[in-house]
Amino acid sequence: MTDQPKNVLVVTVPEAADVKQQRSFLRDLASRMSEYRPHVVLDCSRLNTIDGPRIYFLLCCLEEALKRNGDLRLAGLTAQAKTMLEAVGADRIFQIFASNADAIGSFIQRGVRVERREEAQAEEDRVSQTAA
Repeated sequence: MTDQPKNVLVVTVPEAADVKQQRSFLRDLASRMSEYRPHVVLDCSRLNTIDGPRIYFLLCCLEEALKRNGDLRLAGLTAQAKTMLEAVGADRIFQIFASNADAIGSFIQRGVRVERREEAQAEEDRVSQTAA
């Protein structure tokens, strides 16, 4: 697991993992997401295929981020894995990017927009107080 700039956590999903390994991965991921609003990128480049249990596992990872008001992106999916996610409709749940850099960039771009909205709201509040 590697921390990237702007507090984006990039985690490589293991190619093959049994239930016990998946639970351990989730516990480790949850402990790494101790901050409020974590930004997580799951590097799925080692996954050749994705089956039902693996999709459930990815959903559990997303849930851990959402519990903390954060978000999670998938990156590096093979064409076969992406097709499987599309076949079951999970591509509508996850934000999927071709590379880790693209996924990280999506958080950075989003952060810039959030900061600008907050600045605009603060300016509106100052104007409202002055007018009152």
